[in-house]
Amino acid sequence: MAGVPDNHIDYVFVDPPFGDNIFYADLADFLGRCARLVEGLAGTDQASLFSERIEDPADDRRLHDSWHAKWFQEEVLRHLLTIDQAVSSEHDDRLRRIGRIALSEVLRRSSNAHPGYPNVMFQKDSPAKDSPAPHFLRTLDRICAQVSTLAKVGLVDRPRLIRGDATAIPLAPESVDGIVTHPPYIASIPYAEYGQLSLRWMGYDHKQLDAHLTGGRRQAKDVVNRFYSAYARMLQESHRVLRRGRLLFLMVGNPTVRGRLIDLTEMTMTAARQASFEFVAKASRNGINRRANKMGHEDLLFFAKK
Repeated sequence: MAGVPDNHIDYVFVDPPFGDNIFYADLADFLGRCARLVEGLAGTDQASLFSERIEDPADDRRLHDSWHAKWFQEEVLRHLLTIDQAVSSEHDDRLRRIGRIALSEVLRRSSNAHPGYPNVMFQKDSPAKDSPAPHFLRTLDRICAQVSTLAKVGLVDRPRLIRGDATAIPLAPESVDGIVTHPPYIASIPYAEYGQLSLRWMGYDHKQLDAHLTGGRRQAKDVVNRFYSAYARMLQESHRVLRRGRLLFLMVGNPTVRGRLIDLTEMTMTAARQASFEFVAKASRNGINRRANKMGHEDLLFFAKK
């Protein structure tokens, strides 16, 4: 659930390539070309790996940019820039986006970020990194395999993905059969900060994004009040678009904000009642891998629109 103001983002409607057999053939070809690119970065010929020649990244401004030089060792950065250039030269936007997702996933492990912390902390004495190319290829292969399984899914209707503001949902009243959401943990997890390497690489400023996220600017004194205001609007919008008799599901945990434990479950109950939802049931699950916060469990909450 993002809290991005309407005037900062356009709604984007995307038709995923379900059932498009030609696309899946192109996907396999794209993966093959990326595999040859990885071979090229290992020292073999890379002159004509993609439809356009892959040029030496020496003139890429990012190779000489202080931020990139800080976070990525020179040879690693050269390889990343070459991969980026290859992906960006892909004419099919669907394939290009898949390639960018794979590239985004390998940036942190290829960087000088300290591996012992969930947040991004610079490691001054970071050891020499190996080439990111094999990691990129393995990640791309996994993503391509996951996307390819969609061809086997028998869907009656093509799904529609909408990128927008959860506090101003661009859907008609009573047009939704069910809502499943996992709200942010207020100030407990710095979402934009965690993704700052990928965000900066893709041309975004994580600090500007953080200013617009629900529960962002986690060190600010009014963070809880700002979160509640946006959270309540999201629940009101959820009630508006949900059909009568249908369910809203939320998974929440109780984060620690500025040293104080926040009862997000009770906050949710209060905001949901104010939005005219009726409470149905609650269950709990134990949290795992809690390096970034102190939550031991999460509550699974069900509400209905009567």
